[in-house]
Amino acid sequence: MQPASRVEANIWKYYLFHFFLNFQLWWPIWIIYLTEERGLTLCLVNLIDAPFWFTTIDILALPAAIWIAQLRPYIFGYSRSRPAAFKES
Repeated sequence: MQPASRVEANIWKYYLFHFFLNFQLWWPIWIIYLTEERGLTLCLVNLIDAPFWFTTIDILALPAAIWIAQLRPYIFGYSRSRPAAFKES
């Protein structure tokens, strides 16, 4: 088997891995566990999970958004300051 064909053979495995990774079948099991085994209401389950999701957004999404906002002039080819020809007098 050639190295290129081994790589090509792993492409579908990679997509299959990410499909099952993002499928997240554990969510319903987690909710059922918390409601039936621990006796929590759905409101309490959401209150428990909310700090996790807000922390995830703060740690992962916001720094990425800030980084992209800083790179915007380089990505889209313009800067925040307008050229002198378009400035108001």
